[in-house]
Amino acid sequence: MGNLLFKEKLVLILCCCISFIFFYAGFIGFFISNSSTSDLALAMGAAITIFSAGLNPKLFSLPLKSALSEVPKPILLKSSTLNFLLISGLSLSVLGLITKYIF
Repeated sequence: MGNLLFKEKLVLILCCCISFIFFYAGFIGFFISNSSTSDLALAMGAAITIFSAGLNPKLFSLPLKSALSEVPKPILLKSSTLNFLLISGLSLSVLGLITKYIF
């Protein structure tokens, strides 16, 4: 983490804090206010997605045109790990949406 710029460290900390808030709100909503499991899946999926985006902070500092044309190399974790986290978060969110609005 020593090779990150200040704004990249700030993005990493901000994304981790936001994902913790989503985790906390999902668990509190599920256990205390007895919300459905689809709401818990939506909150967990969003938290995992935001956390995985925060682990690649160079993505936020690139201009949009260059971010769409080339994929920056991740610095904190391997790209396969980041892709696994991103896909699992998105699939959990989609599963929560499907169970909430279709079933």
